[in-house]
Amino acid sequence: MLNDMYDIFDLIVKKTNAFLNYINQIETIRNKDIVIEHELPQQRFRKRKRMVDETTEDSFITDPMKKFKVEVFKSVISQAIQSISQRFEANKQIYENFSGLITRNFKSLDLLSDSKFTDIAKKIGIDNVELKNELLSFTQIYRLVFFIFMFFKNGSFILFLILYVYLLILIIYVC
Repeated sequence: MLNDMYDIFDLIVKKTNAFLNYINQIETIRNKDIVIEHELPQQRFRKRKRMVDETTEDSFITDPMKKFKVEVFKSVISQAIQSISQRFEANKQIYENFSGLITRNFKSLDLLSDSKFTDIAKKIGIDNVELKNELLSFTQIYRLVFFIFMFFKNGSFILFLILYVYLLILIIYVC
């Protein structure tokens, strides 16, 4: 995902040029003498005198846009990716352990082995089987609360009351 950032340079240049064209049109309409250039200036490269035994020439990037892309954009993106990776790599195991609390992962939570919860259980100070059971009961309660919330959201309050009364009658009958 982060490595895809290298590919958005052309999109950024396109959007920037469109924005600068728009600004220049506005300034032209207002009769202002402000013109914002949207092309990078062409730089002149000095040629170094070659020695007698030198056979290769130094290659320079002559296109200013390519030079900006290589020297500035890619180095900034590389530094940002490296910084983000360093910050989150140290806590990767913790993130993986707590990924079970994301609602879309609730279905796979009961498929996990008890050893998956060992690190969290050690930090909390409880047994990992007990922690897994607590998380499983939490997921069931969450599903029930989410189900009730969806009834209220859709305006099915009467249907919820009927379901609630039915459950009360069922509980009284069973007991």
